Amino acid sequence: MRRPHLLVYTWSIEPRTGARELVTVRFTPRGAAAEVSVVHERILDAVTRERHRAGWNGCFDRLQAYAGGGANSIA
Repeated sequence: MRRPHLLVYTWSIEPRTGARELVTVRFTPRGAAAEVSVVHERILDAVTRERHRAGWNGCFDRLQAYAGGGANSIA
C-alpha cells in the first residue's frame, strides 16, 4: 500500500468572489526522511503573496526545529 503523498485544498482568508487560492502539499520520501513541497497558487496580489510566503517560511522553520534539522526554502 502506498502512503498518502499529496494534499490539495482551497484557501480563503476573507470572503471573495472568483476562484479561491489553491494549495498543493507534496510529500516525497527521502530515505528515512521526507521532502515537503508546497505550491500556493491563485494569490490575488503581491502583498498577500508576501504574507503567505512569510507564513509558510515560519511554518517550515518551526517544523525544521521540531524535526531537528534539514533544509527549507520558499521563494
